[in-house]
Amino acid sequence: MENRTEGVDTILGDPRKAIRRMTIPMLVAMTSQTLYNLIDAIWVAGLGSDALAAVGLVFPIFFILNGIGNGLGVGAASAIARRVGAGDKEGADSVAAQALVLSILATLILTLPLVLLAEDIFTAMGAGSATPLCVEYAQVIFSGTGVIFIVTLLDSILRSEGDAKRSMRMMIIASALNIVLDPIFIYALGMGVGGAALASVLAFGIAGLVQGYWFFVKKDTFVHFRFQGFRFRSDEIKDILRVGIPASLEMTILSFSSLVMNMIILSIGSTDGVAIYSSGWRVFQMAMIPFFSIGAAMIPVCGAAFGGRRYDKLDIGYRYGIKLTVGIMVVFSVLLALLAPQITTLFTYSEGTAHLQDGMVQFVRIGCIFLPFIGAAAISSMMFQAIGKGLRAMVSTLIRNVLFLLPPVYLLGKSYGIIGVWWGMVLGEIAGALLILAWALWTLRVLMREAPLVRAPEDGPA
Repeated sequence: MENRTEGVDTILGDPRKAIRRMTIPMLVAMTSQTLYNLIDAIWVAGLGSDALAAVGLVFPIFFILNGIGNGLGVGAASAIARRVGAGDKEGADSVAAQALVLSILATLILTLPLVLLAEDIFTAMGAGSATPLCVEYAQVIFSGTGVIFIVTLLDSILRSEGDAKRSMRMMIIASALNIVLDPIFIYALGMGVGGAALASVLAFGIAGLVQGYWFFVKKDTFVHFRFQGFRFRSDEIKDILRVGIPASLEMTILSFSSLVMNMIILSIGSTDGVAIYSSGWRVFQMAMIPFFSIGAAMIPVCGAAFGGRRYDKLDIGYRYGIKLTVGIMVVFSVLLALLAPQITTLFTYSEGTAHLQDGMVQFVRIGCIFLPFIGAAAISSMMFQAIGKGLRAMVSTLIRNVLFLLPPVYLLGKSYGIIGVWWGMVLGEIAGALLILAWALWTLRVLMREAPLVRAPEDGPA
């Protein structure tokens, strides 16, 4: 392939080495992203519990938006990685152009209705006294829909060609800018929760300009956008969307699950329960960084292996990802349980949130039990995405986060109050994760048994 880069050589080599090599930059990138989310919540916590709850109530809607952008990014990354594995450079470039146009169209369709309907959305959700703050935060975030979509897509393309280092640099830039801008907009300029949203949009917009320089000015990436003679190609759009739509729906399912969780908690524990749940979940997001980093590294590696019909490498990459994830998450769970009082102080330092700390410590310690299981399920879902089986990834998310999660949360919550909600989460997450893990292993066994192994002479042993 022309202009074959170091990143492409990495994802086409030994899968274990490739996953290790790409995981570190992914880990740094996702740590910086989660850190800015955490610091964002810490600054907002200074505005009081209603402000903290407002950000938590906006999160499921934002997650849907982020899911659409992420879906297009994952769909494009999977399609590009499989073409890279098959040696089809021209096809990879064409997919990238199709995905960028789709992202722009999605922005035009979604932005204005969301901005105009923000108040109606949060009134219907039962946000109550937090509704004005929800609207203030959400309208700024919704206005930045295009920024979210484009930055997410370009980052996914960088990762699909194995360029994890530049993906890392972009995320560090965005996160650092957001951390610097947050206190300025929230407090110095007196913009409150709206300032927190504006800081996020501006930070990622600037990072997007850096990405644009790499792709359109410097042009030293492996994948190029070629718009000369552009036309929609139905086969490439279908390839993007057969992973992208299920991936977007996965995020929508997660948002729906989070929305229902908020509604159940509101009916049991008022806005204080939502504040505990949303803030405690941010702590879990920090702990989940390792397996999301491993999964993000695994997608291009397994996608390229599948595209090149190297099912032996696909099997090795997936199993290595699972072992690495479970081992790390067990350690993180123990540490998180021990340090829960100190960590939750970050969200309860103000007079308006101090009363939440005991409940937040309880939530974090109970939730630590399911972290290794969530990790295994997430890696399995990302393996499905890598090989172009987006529907299986979506169904696995539906099973784990709705069918297995919400019933025990509701039933135990109604019987035992807020503590029942937390234990319902544990039971649902573990049961769903074990089912998804079994499905992924069965899928690999079928591939290894029914499909021929194709070894390129220059590869050597896997």
